[in-house]
Amino acid sequence: MDSDGQVRTDKHFYSVPYQYIRKKVKILYTRTIVEVYYKYNRLATHPRNYTLYSYTTVPEHLASTHQFVTDWTAPRFID
Repeated sequence: MDSDGQVRTDKHFYSVPYQYIRKKVKILYTRTIVEVYYKYNRLATHPRNYTLYSYTTVPEHLASTHQFVTDWTAPRFID
């Protein structure tokens, strides 16, 4: 897992709870779902997303000090 709490599958990034940053996880995926496991315990489940170099993030996966970035959207900055 990357140091930013994301795992990558087919050039798309999925969030994992921040407590598992830098831990070795196992990613299982199908055409429709992505699951992330640590020592046989499922940490996260995401719908599969095929958008290249994009992020699928669950706000609860972020540390409380980083959850504010989920509000950072293009429309917010344009306003």
